[in-house]
Amino acid sequence: MLKRLLLLAVTVALGACADPVDRSIDWNYLHATIIEPSCATSGCHSAMTANGAEDRPLDLSNPESAFRDLASDPDTTVECGSADELPVDGYLTLFPGQDAILIDFLQGEGQNLDYPQMPIDLPLTPAEVALIERWVEDGAPCE
Repeated sequence: MLKRLLLLAVTVALGACADPVDRSIDWNYLHATIIEPSCATSGCHSAMTANGAEDRPLDLSNPESAFRDLASDPDTTVECGSADELPVDGYLTLFPGQDAILIDFLQGEGQNLDYPQMPIDLPLTPAEVALIERWVEDGAPCE
């Protein structure tokens, strides 16, 4: 009986460890499971602190403000569902042969990056970064 319970527990545990490629890249899922718990902490990108570049506060505390602040640039504000194309200087903008700025921050590398890998206290796992990267490459849909 004990062997069967152990086998069942192992089977359930292995089934729960889905390959990151198979996980959802839905914005609400990414925000709730990765962005908010990892980035919207009191000392970083919460509603109260909204740390970011001088002219670009970054509030990642809820899906709406997080998408707006990541997708917008200093000259253009983008709300979820309001733009067919992302602005040129947003954190999510892709250029040929380059990662989006957000991905550079999460990987701690990239062109002209003068910041440490984010989040500073506990970087995301490669699988989490890969999910966010897939979402960005898919056009960063928010709905």
